[in-house]
Amino acid sequence: MAQRISHALLTLCLMLMAVASDASEQTSHWLSNTFRIDPSITTLTLLIEREPNSAPVVLIRPDGSKYYESDHPDTISWASTPDRDVITLRQPQPGPWQATGKVTNNRGITLVSEFELVVSPFAERLYQHEVLKLEAELRHLDTRLDANFYLKDLSLQAQLINMRIDPEAQFAPAPIVVGEFKDDGLGLDAIPNDGKLNAEVLLDILPGEYLFQTQISNQVLARTKEQTVLIYPAPLKVSFTKPDEAGNWSMNLAAQHELVPSSLVVTGELVTPRNSAFL
Repeated sequence: MAQRISHALLTLCLMLMAVASDASEQTSHWLSNTFRIDPSITTLTLLIEREPNSAPVVLIRPDGSKYYESDHPDTISWASTPDRDVITLRQPQPGPWQATGKVTNNRGITLVSEFELVVSPFAERLYQHEVLKLEAELRHLDTRLDANFYLKDLSLQAQLINMRIDPEAQFAPAPIVVGEFKDDGLGLDAIPNDGKLNAEVLLDILPGEYLFQTQISNQVLARTKEQTVLIYPAPLKVSFTKPDEAGNWSMNLAAQHELVPSSLVVTGELVTPRNSAFL
């Protein structure tokens, strides 16, 4: 491992493979937190681990100029938490860079040349009140990354934006969050910490055309994934029978012709006039 890191320091073809096989990361403890960027690199993301509650690092370019979390050009995206800086450099200047600050000796600085957010597409037809399972991964080249490490203190949300234009509206419609991706082994996520994120998405919105987005909360690690979707009215009709002399009644569900009734799973909540709820 030491030879591999030394070799990366000398050549830093920064394909860095800041990621090794089997989705494990290669974290680099650079001398004096200095690292070299190869001229072939067009985009690079730094994950810099700091001591808890310490100030964001200062980035020093090869020409000696400095970048700060609060003062940097538009070619840099920078997000900070109490113990981490996530910085994406676009068209970075080749040569030796340095990060000054209270960088930890544990993880130090991790570099990845490019992230990709991969999200499973929606089905062709979506219905109001439908519950869906979506999958997502963070990838570098052909390697699935440890999402819990890279998304530490961040969230990966699924959201919808109404495409219907209201000419009288003064502001663009706000996104409607319909789910959040997790890799914790709970809910619809089968295996914790395997890099596969899962979200339970509830389409509890009005029918219509929407722009579906999946984005990381700091908008630094990867671009937002988007897909235009059309949500149809709920394909079920509900009817109730009148109570008989014993007070018994029933609820009937009728599925539209394009659906196979035996393929449906219906969940709901019944609320009585006295606000008693039954699942």
